[in-house]
Amino acid sequence: MLEELNEFEREVLKNLPIEPMGFSVEELAEELLGATDEQSRRKVITALLTIAEAIDGLWIAHTNDRQRTALFGIPRQTRQQVMNFFDSTCKRT
Repeated sequence: MLEELNEFEREVLKNLPIEPMGFSVEELAEELLGATDEQSRRKVITALLTIAEAIDGLWIAHTNDRQRTALFGIPRQTRQQVMNFFDSTCKRT
């Protein structure tokens, strides 16, 4: 199902770290879209939901501060699948 990801979803996936590291929606929006407005955050959230479906879930943790910000990453057990996907797409281009 990774093959069905659009260009932006693939870019989000490329930028996700492997657990136990994670990035917030705001960090991903800033990095990939240069903005953290509501529209940018929604675009990232939509991509994360699609990616989660494609790889059977994402690693999610929360910061220990009062805000309890969600952090997203690639689960360790999915790491190889994601690496193989990007290796195969690079070879085709």
